[in-house]
Amino acid sequence: MLDAQRMTTENKKSTRDLALFVLLWVPYALLVWRFWFICDDAYISFRYARNWAEGHGLRYNLGAHVPVEGYSNFLWVAICTLIRLLNAEVTLWAPVLSFACGTVLLFLVFHTLRRRFEMQVWVAAAGALFLGCSPAYTCWSTSGLETMPFALLLFMTFERLVLRKNGPQPLAAGLAGLALALMRVEGVYWAILVIPLAVFAHRSSSPREWRPMIIYAALVGIGYAVYFAVRYSYYQLPFSNSTYVKMGLSGHTLGRGFDYLAVQFLAMLTPFLMFPGAVVALRRGRRSVGIPIVVVTFGMVAFTAVASGDFMAFGRLLVPGLAFNAILFAWLLQDLGGAAKGMRFAAGAIGLGIVAIGVLPAGEINVVPRSVRASFHFRLNSGDLFRSELEQWRFEKDNAREWGEIGRALADYADPGEALVAGAIGAIGYYSNLFIYDGFGLVTRKVSARDVTGPIVKSPGHDKAVPPTFFLEDRPIYLSVSMVAADSPAQAAEEIRIRAAGFRRGGPHRQYVPDYLPLGDGATDERIRYVFILKRIPDGVDPDDAWGEFAARLRRFAADPE
Repeated sequence: MLDAQRMTTENKKSTRDLALFVLLWVPYALLVWRFWFICDDAYISFRYARNWAEGHGLRYNLGAHVPVEGYSNFLWVAICTLIRLLNAEVTLWAPVLSFACGTVLLFLVFHTLRRRFEMQVWVAAAGALFLGCSPAYTCWSTSGLETMPFALLLFMTFERLVLRKNGPQPLAAGLAGLALALMRVEGVYWAILVIPLAVFAHRSSSPREWRPMIIYAALVGIGYAVYFAVRYSYYQLPFSNSTYVKMGLSGHTLGRGFDYLAVQFLAMLTPFLMFPGAVVALRRGRRSVGIPIVVVTFGMVAFTAVASGDFMAFGRLLVPGLAFNAILFAWLLQDLGGAAKGMRFAAGAIGLGIVAIGVLPAGEINVVPRSVRASFHFRLNSGDLFRSELEQWRFEKDNAREWGEIGRALADYADPGEALVAGAIGAIGYYSNLFIYDGFGLVTRKVSARDVTGPIVKSPGHDKAVPPTFFLEDRPIYLSVSMVAADSPAQAAEEIRIRAAGFRRGGPHRQYVPDYLPLGDGATDERIRYVFILKRIPDGVDPDDAWGEFAARLRRFAADPE
């Protein structure tokens, strides 16, 4: 009878918790809708997935050359390939799947706070709101990238191996850990780190509790070893090409990583709570799980600094640590509230205030002055122009849309198999399907193999960037493409003329000549838009004749726009 009553009480509690979570999910879903986008880098994964689904292999450029591993998210590319094989639209279902992962992770955090740590309902609710209303969490719940699936797998691995009261669940943890290792290149290191954290958390268990750790390590180790051997035989390099492009430890890169952290912390403020949260996590009775949570939270920050940050908005590299930060925040509120009803009310009000402060950057409200944040400017590709995180997000969203339009225009203009030099190779490469020489080196090994020394002058991930002329010996058909936007045909013609004149003064004008083509519908404003192209002069054609023909066409366009 007592067991039945206990079960009924538990069922009622679970139902109430589920109803509360649905209410907590609503602001998260609204913020995700507000930030819904696909960033340009996602299209790189989509192109690999399309080629794999069509039987060309896991490669970006088709051809007889050794394929280049220009992605850092194998499992996500595999998932996108499955979407393609199901004849579904990857640009829709990849962000939908990411949003679903964000929802599951939000629920797991709420459930962990309520059941594993037995926190009061208001504390667990505040912790879930802290996570679900974070602009960083909601922004990267879509994007088309693997950020949110990676965050979910990290928490699932940790929860199954470290947080379980009745001991680790090695099979579930091992499968999650292997998926974590395959989701991103750094995932294997996190999967390994969880092992000593789990040993610490369960150190008082009997000796036979070592068995789950051995099972977990075997699942992750053997599975990853098989994957590593296969990919090494295919790509003939031990690491992803993106690793060679982006990783390089020096005082300059660490300094840029610190600037990245400073901008993100000062923009969103709530990450600072990890410091007092770490203190309360070390209280007696919590240390066995508190210390592992602190290690992951601070480890994510340390990894971000070593990786020298990322140019994308809202601290993408820090997102996988936000779930752990939410637990630290909940512990802070629980200790602040104490047992007295009045203190719980005050702590709840403080918690809601912190959540409100955390969501402000989503509306371009920044507590810390712009001048202070700009003093840590790290997106150096923009020169001295400092963008807020919301401005950077809009910039990335608009760029992906614009480059997608250029890619579609090139697909109609160019012949299949022709080569293009590009820096942003995502949407342009995906929609044009041209052979791409990558100025940033993700899919071009002779760029990633370069040694770069001296001070940092580029945004994170762009240190080895080369100008289009670097590829002249490869004789690409198209040396560059860019957008021309104007308010009138006459203004467009003048802008094209100015760009052409600049190239003729300082570029390889005996090898390339400008061309232009109108973009189709899809603009969000009334401006006239053209693609400005530098196209290789065919063999046997006199360069002066090619330029003369271009000038004559431009004069006709200025007089009577096409």
